[in-house]
Amino acid sequence: MSELEVAGYQEEAREAAQRGDWDRVDRVVARAKIVARDNVWMKQSLEALEKYSRKRQTQQFSKEALYSADKMNKRLVADDDHQLSIVKVSKRKRLPIYVAKWNVENACK
Repeated sequence: MSELEVAGYQEEAREAAQRGDWDRVDRVVARAKIVARDNVWMKQSLEALEKYSRKRQTQQFSKEALYSADKMNKRLVADDDHQLSIVKVSKRKRLPIYVAKWNVENACK
């Protein structure tokens, strides 16, 4: 579930970057790095965001954060075809992916 948390932080940082609130971006990315400390893939993603953050490159930061958060959300549920199909339905309804995952986990109990 740490992937969902980091994806959420990336989305939050993206919104802050679009507002030009770089202090907030730096704080959010720092929190995400704590969550991602044991995952090389997530740490690399956050390092890429930090590169754009240091240079205050809003467009590049926003694009990278959007792409990375989307990959993390999809990666979490792509292991199971059933979960993947529920995520596709959820996206049409504009539900967050973690809701779809929760629904799948609880339906299987």
